[in-house]
Amino acid sequence: MTWGASAVQFMLAIALVWIGAHESIPVGRLPRHIVYSAAIAASLVVVFISLLTFSASPVNEPILRVPPRVNEMLRVSPWIMGFVCGIGSTIAGGILVLLFSWMFRKSLAARPTVAGALYGAGAGLAINAGWRIACPVSTPWHTLGAHGAAIIATVILGALIGRLLGNRRLHVGRRRSQIGR
Repeated sequence: MTWGASAVQFMLAIALVWIGAHESIPVGRLPRHIVYSAAIAASLVVVFISLLTFSASPVNEPILRVPPRVNEMLRVSPWIMGFVCGIGSTIAGGILVLLFSWMFRKSLAARPTVAGALYGAGAGLAINAGWRIACPVSTPWHTLGAHGAAIIATVILGALIGRLLGNRRLHVGRRRSQIGR
């Protein structure tokens, strides 16, 4: 069940990046309601998969092959495991957002913040799809809290990078037009 859910989530991540790439082409831009519907659908899929995974295999505490002291520390403080999953997913998602931003840096997105947020959502979902398979905890508070927070962080990072690149492009364009006068 987990592999199938991760595959669905990964395909949704690809779809979000594809929609973000279409934001970069003024003629190929999708209507606003389709873009927002895709983002809402992605959020609902993450919640649904988290609840479905927990109902199929409820794991309340990590069962890891680690030294007894570390395993006891994880059992005593689930916040440590949540922190590790959240920070790790955010860093991995951030790297993917930077890659997408570099790949599409020359684009002419009319809504660069939306395009960046879509790249961030795609990166967050893609990383979460793989990270969730390796994560030994399936409680909803962990998957939605730690993993969900990482997805939200990559969306915000993508939106900020998109906005930054969009503003930079506008300022460069103004300088060129002022030089020509």
